[in-house]
Amino acid sequence: LARGLLRIRVHVGPDAVTRTLGGRVAHRIAYADVTRVRVKREPYALTITLWGTDPEGREVVFPVSRSYVGDLEPLARRLDPEVEHRGAQLFADEHERRWWQEFRAGTF
Repeated sequence: LARGLLRIRVHVGPDAVTRTLGGRVAHRIAYADVTRVRVKREPYALTITLWGTDPEGREVVFPVSRSYVGDLEPLARRLDPEVEHRGAQLFADEHERRWWQEFRAGTF
């Protein structure tokens, strides 16, 4: 398990988030293709999960936690314009929208 986790890398780029496994791209989701965002405090880490489609049109669920990146702030900062532009449609319900707001305000 540890060896597998060490092979996984997550890159927060200007247009997309990419997960590589052993140097091979395993998942990629462009911010414009994100259809849902959720921030959740898990027992082991804070996680931002993205739903959407990858470049091949496949549905992707893409969790990003501090297990994979040292800091979630770059991803959150990059998602802020998407949340501002598309608003409530990125959240499954009012609770998820409020969790995002609390996370961004530092009170989550």
